[in-house]
Amino acid sequence: MTTHPFTPKQARHACEQLLKADRADKTEKSILPSEVRVIDRLLERGLELEDAYAEIHGKLDQHPQALKVFFDLVQSTAAFWSPESNQEARRGRARLVEVNQEIERVAAHLAELLDERTELKNHSGFSCETLYHPVDAIHAAAARNYSYEQWVKARLEALTGQFDLKYWPLMALVAAVGSLIPIFGSILSAIPAVAIGLTQSPGTALAVLAWILGIHQLEANFLNPKIIGDAAKIHPVLVVFSLLVGEHFFQIKGALFAVPCMSIAQTIFLHFRESTMGLRDPTVTGHPELAAPRAPAVQDIPPGTNRS
Repeated sequence: MTTHPFTPKQARHACEQLLKADRADKTEKSILPSEVRVIDRLLERGLELEDAYAEIHGKLDQHPQALKVFFDLVQSTAAFWSPESNQEARRGRARLVEVNQEIERVAAHLAELLDERTELKNHSGFSCETLYHPVDAIHAAAARNYSYEQWVKARLEALTGQFDLKYWPLMALVAAVGSLIPIFGSILSAIPAVAIGLTQSPGTALAVLAWILGIHQLEANFLNPKIIGDAAKIHPVLVVFSLLVGEHFFQIKGALFAVPCMSIAQTIFLHFRESTMGLRDPTVTGHPELAAPRAPAVQDIPPGTNRS
């Protein structure tokens, strides 16, 4: 749908209608008298501003509320701004740029100091009161707040056990991926968790190590024999051999798929062994009558009976 352009007189009329409605609203509410005086001066010089109104209306008429926002800015600028205030605003902006640059410089220097402190703490044998736990940081910030001490602190203490180790979500993900690798996966995934625990305190590292060992013992002595051992029926020596070969040739992907590939290879080998050589699958467990072929029974013959 095409719209015909407004004539200068029509554009002036549309703009002045907006100004008059705005003036009536501010006069009724008795607000911003300085802006009302600006509107009066614009209305008095309407004929001189007719070409300006035509240009402004032609550019902003297609956008909702654009004309009103433009005239609001004109009124505010004319009412409250002066050469002095303009210079002051420019000085404020320049100072804001300087402050932001100074903050950036100080923040970069602070980051370097924090890295240096961590390096010294990890290698010098000395320690400092570093707040690693988010709850401890909250406690220190609100140490003198009575409402916090009475109502909030006790509830936050319950969260402490969930965030004792730094980067624990990432360590949990590493342990989950490592658990897919039999035998060596739990050992490899424990190394980064214990190392990060040592950066906090020896007690944290020992607690992490004890937890991982407990989970590993439960997995190795109860879960793996029942799940992996009974399902795959692979000798532990073959498991270790397949892991070493898979990791050597295909790195982490080879270690992940080593046991399933070994299980497939063993199944194929035992199938051809039984079909070609007639040897029973040694991994079959169950009732002896189902595991081995049964010899034909010999029928008892009374004495003196002709056997032919």
